[in-house]
Amino acid sequence: MKPLRGSTLPILQLARLLWLDPKRDVIAGGKAGPKFVLQDQLELSLPPPKVLGILRPQFRVNPGEIGVSSNIPLFDDIVLPGGPLRLGKFSLDARRALFASVRLARQTSWDNLRSPHIFMGLLDEPDSGIQAWGRELKADLPKLLEQFLELFQTEGTESSRLQLHREFLSDTVLRLLRDAWNRCREAARTRITTLDLLVCLFNSKSCVVADCFERIGITARMVIDVAHAVEDQLPGEPA
Repeated sequence: MKPLRGSTLPILQLARLLWLDPKRDVIAGGKAGPKFVLQDQLELSLPPPKVLGILRPQFRVNPGEIGVSSNIPLFDDIVLPGGPLRLGKFSLDARRALFASVRLARQTSWDNLRSPHIFMGLLDEPDSGIQAWGRELKADLPKLLEQFLELFQTEGTESSRLQLHREFLSDTVLRLLRDAWNRCREAARTRITTLDLLVCLFNSKSCVVADCFERIGITARMVIDVAHAVEDQLPGEPA
């Protein structure tokens, strides 16, 4: 594997040393290191920023996309008393993506679910909305998934305990899921979609996935705006 300029560490090894603050889903380390690491990792699957120049310039921010969960009554929370996730609040496609997230977190030897795993689950089980988002962004979704899996692989054995339970959700993921539920309700829907998850993931201020895209010149707002455009073309309530 080719080392970075001025570094004796391979790209992926250096990425693993820099990418994650243990308390938050954000990239840690110096600015120069992660910039080169993530660009080398993702540029093969995403277009240059200029390709996104066709995006409409106006920003549309919904109350459910502010990145901070509101105070949700216990009876309407996304998590049941005791910790299990309320899967009935998610569309069938969103549930498939969540189950894929757990499987991929286990596969990459993590003992908790973080925002990159949610993103990888969306890539692994892309419904029509995620596929359309990828086409508009000119992203190779299978290749992008492959690169994220490699980047976020950790040492250790596959965890069999990990499940969709509060105990195993990072604070960022829990906030993301609650924001997705708020966004869903603001749109007068009863089930969270994959695009709800995607938009709230990229809108989070402590999400490593959004930081990855930012560092190759594609802002979170660009990604969200593409998701909005796709959403406008989809039918209403999902199954």
